[in-house]
Amino acid sequence: MLPFIQVDEDPDFDIIQEGNKINIYVDLRGKGLNIDNIQVKINSNSVYIIDQQSNSTVKTINLAANTNLQVSEVRKHNGTLLIILEKNN
Repeated sequence: MLPFIQVDEDPDFDIIQEGNKINIYVDLRGKGLNIDNIQVKINSNSVYIIDQQSNSTVKTINLAANTNLQVSEVRKHNGTLLIILEKNN
C-alpha cells in the first residue's frame, strides 16, 4: 500500500533576481545535513550544493546557459542556505 503523502527528499529552492544579482534560497531543514559542511560550486550553467562530509551532491540548480555568474556570498541561517550570485564582468 502506498502512503497518502509522498515525501520529496529534494530540497526546495527559490530564485530571486535583484538587478545584477541572483539570490538562491535553498531549504535544507529536515534533510539530516550539517549546514556547516555544505559547499557551493558553480559552472557556466549550474549551481551545485555539495555535502562535504558524504562527498555527495545535495542539489543541482540549472541556470540559463552561459549566464557568466560568480558566487559572491553564501549565508547559512537556521537550515536555509542563501547563495548570492553576481554577473561576472
